[in-house]
Amino acid sequence: MKKNIRILISSLIIAAAFIGCDKGDMKIKKLNHGNGIWTIESVHYQYYNLGGSSVISDSTISNPGELIFFKNATLDALYDYYLLVANMKDINGNVSAYRGEIFFDNERAHITTTVDGDAIPYQGLWTVEKSNRLKQVWSIFSVRTDGSLYSKTTLSLKKK
Repeated sequence: MKKNIRILISSLIIAAAFIGCDKGDMKIKKLNHGNGIWTIESVHYQYYNLGGSSVISDSTISNPGELIFFKNATLDALYDYYLLVANMKDINGNVSAYRGEIFFDNERAHITTTVDGDAIPYQGLWTVEKSNRLKQVWSIFSVRTDGSLYSKTTLSLKKK
């Protein structure tokens, strides 16, 4: 009986280790469940003074477009790699499509250009501040050459 209990406990520990190893993919699973369309509800921009200690300007753009995520079937998919299309509206309401790639780890989303070199809006390393199945909030920071905070951009995404 004791041997069976030890085997059961050992099996549970091993199973917990395997389940715990997949945390990097949890944000993307909440984000799109493999494929998904997310509306960009708003983009909030904050700019800081020379010391980086206080906001001197901020603005918000509402509903500038959407992000579409595609699970890639290549080996890169093993590394939380997804294709991304950003359908962005201009001032006149015309929509332009941009291709990109996105990589996820446990707390960050890295948006980058495709191999073909397409420029894509919102490139960079984003911190995922809020993550659930219907709403995401991401932020990215930029600094000046002296290391002081220059700007913060926050994306609010909603499941379409």
